[in-house]
Amino acid sequence: MSTLVSSETKQSSFSSMFEAGSAADSNKFMIANVERLRILAILGIIWFHTEGAFGRSIGYAGLPVFIMIFCALSSRKSSPDDFVPFAKKKARRLLKPWLFWSIVYAVCIVLKRLIFGESISVHIAGFSILVGPRSHLWYLPFSFVCGLIVNLVHRRTARLSSTVTIPLSIAAGILCLFFCSLTMSSIRLPVPIPQWLFGLPGIPLGFAVGRVSFSLQGRLRRKYCLAIVLAVEGVCLLLFCLGYIYLVIPYSIAIVLVCVAFMSSRYSDAQLLKFSSLVYGIYLVHPLVGSLLYTAGIGALNPILMVCVVFLISSVTILILRKTPLRQFV
Repeated sequence: MSTLVSSETKQSSFSSMFEAGSAADSNKFMIANVERLRILAILGIIWFHTEGAFGRSIGYAGLPVFIMIFCALSSRKSSPDDFVPFAKKKARRLLKPWLFWSIVYAVCIVLKRLIFGESISVHIAGFSILVGPRSHLWYLPFSFVCGLIVNLVHRRTARLSSTVTIPLSIAAGILCLFFCSLTMSSIRLPVPIPQWLFGLPGIPLGFAVGRVSFSLQGRLRRKYCLAIVLAVEGVCLLLFCLGYIYLVIPYSIAIVLVCVAFMSSRYSDAQLLKFSSLVYGIYLVHPLVGSLLYTAGIGALNPILMVCVVFLISSVTILILRKTPLRQFV
C-alpha cells in the first residue's frame, strides 16, 4: 500500500458507495483481500441479475458483502468525521450519481418503449421514488443512510471499549437478521422496503467487523471474528430450520468471506486498487449493459459466459467514462 497511486484513482477507489473515508486515510488501510472480495462480490451481483443462472442466491451474497465492507471501513477511524461534512461528502458521492443514473435509465426505458410501440406512462407508488427506474439503484440512497447511521453510532461509541461495542453490535446484527427475515417472509411490502430490510443486518454486523479489525490484535481479534461468524451462522441455521430462508444463504456466505478478508494483514498494491476502484461504476452500469445485450439477441449465451461478457464490457465502459467529465458519477 505504500505504492503511490494517482489522485483520480484514489478518489474513485475510496469514496465510492462500497467504501468509506478519504483517500489519504484509507490508503494505509486498504487490505488486499478486501479489495479482491469487492471484485468477487460484483461478479456475484452480475450473476444474480443474469437470467437463467444457476444458484443466483449464492451470487446475491455480494450485496451483504458490500454493505458490511462499507460499514466496517466507516467505523475504522479512532476520531470519526464530523457529521455534517461527512453527510455532504456522501451525498456528493451517492445521491448525485443516483439522480444522474436515474435519469439515464429513465431515458433508456422511454426510448425502448417508443421503439417497440409500448406505453410510456409511468406509475410511481409509495416508497418506489427511493429506488428509481431500475431496481438496483435502491442501494445508493440506502448506502447514504447506512453511512449516516454508522457515523452517528461511531461518534457516540468512539470512547467506549471495543469489548463492549463489539458484543452489542453482534447482538444487534443477529436480532436484525432474525426479525428482518421473519418480516420479509411473512408480510408483502412495497419496494424498496424489502430491499432495505435485506440490507439492514449488514449495518451492525459490518460495524462489528470494523471494530474488531481496526481496534483489536492477535488472539483477541481472531476470537471476536470467530464469535461474529458463529453468531450469524447460528441464527441462519435457526432460520433455515424454521423455514425462513430468504436471508440465510447470502448472509451465511457473506459473513465468512468478510471476516476472512479483514483478518488478512497484506495491503493492496496500486494495480489491485485501480482494478477494484471500477466496482462502483460496474454496479451502476451492468444492468444497462445486460439489457443491451439481451435486446441485441446475445442473451442466449451460457450464463457463465454472459456474466463474463457483462463484467468485461461494464469494466471497459467505466474506464472510458473515467476519461470524461462523467467520472464524477462512476
